[in-house]
Amino acid sequence: MNLFYSIGNKNIIAAVALLLSFLSANAQRQSDPPPMKPGLQINGDLLMQKITESDKDLVFKQQKDIDHLPCFLAANTYQTKVKLVGKPTELISVQWTFVFNADNDVNTLELEKMAWFASIIGKKEGVDWFMTTLDEVKKNTNPVNQTRNFNFNRKGTISYLPGDPFFTLTFTTL
Repeated sequence: MNLFYSIGNKNIIAAVALLLSFLSANAQRQSDPPPMKPGLQINGDLLMQKITESDKDLVFKQQKDIDHLPCFLAANTYQTKVKLVGKPTELISVQWTFVFNADNDVNTLELEKMAWFASIIGKKEGVDWFMTTLDEVKKNTNPVNQTRNFNFNRKGTISYLPGDPFFTLTFTTL
């Protein structure tokens, strides 16, 4: 009798699990996906705080609005610039521009900060893409203008022209 009871419980559990999976799959087919949230889904105030913590020289100041949206810009002594455009709760563009110079130690430090920025916005995929693109820039003298789509409604662009000291990483909404 215990053996039958044990087998019966297993069958009941299997039947309930099968029923729940069917209902779950059916419910998923009937509902629409969640709506895309506006902007980059990054808190601008928190991002400014994190950037300033990483480099005390990068202090954000409000600039002239762009397309009726707030614009904040920070620059350090090495001419690195970070620009954030959008409402604090709905950033639509974040940009980090680095200017290569003759000091390799400064270049390394500033590029490490830029890689950190790529990881904050694009996660692991973002920093991997950034590092791969940076290796391309170091190896050849061809212009670089790469664009890649990321999760969370984000598109990244890296641009560099040989002879031009500017290396720019931008994330915008799709």
